[in-house]
Amino acid sequence: GYKNPPTNTSGTKVMINVNKEIGSVRATANSDVNKVALRTGSSWNAGTTLQIDIGSSGRIQGAGGRGGPGGDTGGSTPDAGLTGTSGLGVEYAAQINNSGIIRCGYGGGGGGSGGSSNPNKSMTDFGATGGGGGGGAGIPFGLGSDGGTGAFNGGNTGGDGDDGTKDAGGNGGSAAADVGGASGGAGGNGADQVDTAATQGGQGSGGGPGYDSSSAGSAGGGNGFGIIFSSSTIQTNSTGNKTVSAANGGVSNSAGVA
Repeated sequence: GYKNPPTNTSGTKVMINVNKEIGSVRATANSDVNKVALRTGSSWNAGTTLQIDIGSSGRIQGAGGRGGPGGDTGGSTPDAGLTGTSGLGVEYAAQINNSGIIRCGYGGGGGGSGGSSNPNKSMTDFGATGGGGGGGAGIPFGLGSDGGTGAFNGGNTGGDGDDGTKDAGGNGGSAAADVGGASGGAGGNGADQVDTAATQGGQGSGGGPGYDSSSAGSAGGGNGFGIIFSSSTIQTNSTGNKTVSAANGGVSNSAGVA
């Protein structure tokens, strides 16, 4: 029952109406920040009038980033939290009328590092692991990561990070309590509109004279953008209410929208 588009769109008015929630895809790498929930496409012929209307029930939002996993007892820096993805991708100059929400996906918290003790060879060595990072807010929400594995000789394991929600970042997993000088760092919290930066994971520790086996916890992931324009020209030639606050991710010119 839908009308087929013309072969050439020049001289036509195309309206994109959004009055429901539309989410993006979760990042698997930080380069995925350019993946968006809704993109205009760029294949409109010159002379096309493109209009994007976001109603009062409309919400276009990127996905939350996954938290970084907790570190193991080796003490090396664990993987960082992942970026959130982005909301609206504009690839052809458009009139943007926003009565709803355009928002980024927020970054996941960093993983806490683990640690192990080595007081001397006449005593027991203990190993503890780091807490997992919390997921960032977004649609869909960012996933929390597990605490590290491999605690040994009665050392403790860091807690798992919580998943985020569409509005709130998840809390990082708890730090592994100290046993014999070995403890793990807590996972960092995922970001959201209130706490706009994901936090770094905590640092574990190891005990003994001149001995510390732990590196710093990993960094939190960055946020996506509310709107990505595929070029500065398209941004300049787009009109209407396109402002997105920094808390919602702001706007960016990008070489590509995915």
